[in-house]
Amino acid sequence: MAHVPMTRLEALTQLEARGIRGSMVYLLDALPLVEMAWADGEVHPAERAMILSFVDQHLAALERQAAAVAVPRRQALEFINQYLVERPTAAEFATLRELILVMRLTGENTDAQAQRILDWASSVAGAAPSPTKPLQSWDKEELVTLWNLEGDLRRR
Repeated sequence: MAHVPMTRLEALTQLEARGIRGSMVYLLDALPLVEMAWADGEVHPAERAMILSFVDQHLAALERQAAAVAVPRRQALEFINQYLVERPTAAEFATLRELILVMRLTGENTDAQAQRILDWASSVAGAAPSPTKPLQSWDKEELVTLWNLEGDLRRR
């Protein structure tokens, strides 16, 4: 059976059910980084720092584009922390990727935006040593997660 793309209205309904509304939608861009951090089963301090750096840069870029504060930093940190403290299921991460596609990766400059998210996700993957192989920073779960992210975020 072919995949039927979600409409914007369906995406907004799903986001609303998750408590994500208004300008908070812009923070969806950070969730692939969170998914990458969880790939090996835990969020390491270096991964968390990388994600928070992304959020700060993302907020600054949004502020420049809007010439106003799009999302207050405190709200952004509360949003991200809920995903860093409690790991979403694989199904939830898959749904969140679909929501990112519908709400954030449509229109102009989407290739550049998707690449930026993937570059940061890759950086998160290399930020902490593998728990099973401390001499390397990447492990199998991270590679699979990056592959899934790339496949989904480039699907349009």
